[in-house]
Amino acid sequence: NVSIGADAGKALTTGSNNLSMGNLAIGGNTAATGSNNIAFGGQSGYGLTTGSCNITIGCSAGNKITTGANNTLVGSKAGCSITTSSGSVAIGNCALCSVSTTTRNLAIGDLAGLKITSGNENTVIGSGTGRALTTGAQNILHGSQAAEGLTTGSYNVIMGNYSSYSMQGAGKNVAIGYFSQALNVSSSDNVAIGHCSLK
Repeated sequence: NVSIGADAGKALTTGSNNLSMGNLAIGGNTAATGSNNIAFGGQSGYGLTTGSCNITIGCSAGNKITTGANNTLVGSKAGCSITTSSGSVAIGNCALCSVSTTTRNLAIGDLAGLKITSGNENTVIGSGTGRALTTGAQNILHGSQAAEGLTTGSYNVIMGNYSSYSMQGAGKNVAIGYFSQALNVSSSDNVAIGHCSLK
């Protein structure tokens, strides 16, 4: 193990091949036995116990991970509520900030997937994209503020800036293009392709 910084790696006991850099990075009060983790930044990976193969970079990134594994979290507070979740990728300030136990979510962008709690296997790319999403699953959301209001809807493919930004609980929609289905709140099973289509 390599630890650099005040109390960095303090929690490590039998874990091996860990790299921690920053104040209290992997420095919690519970014995850490996980291996092959990388933690850069103040309190990054702070709560780690048996989790392995995590990458946490940024202040408080992944600071509550305990047994979660194979997560990549980059950005201030990225994935900061993850405990047992595995296979998630969060890149951006507060991306996937509410996820704790769900798995295989991908969020890239400032506040992307901010409120996902129990939704699994979502792909969220763009600043503010899907930031209201909580329990919705298997959505593909791409574009600045795309599906910004989506909360519980699942199986949607939303691509384009502001597309479906009013959508809340609707599911199985395809919206591709700037502002497409922008005013759809709850209607499901629609296909809209093109600028302002089905607005």
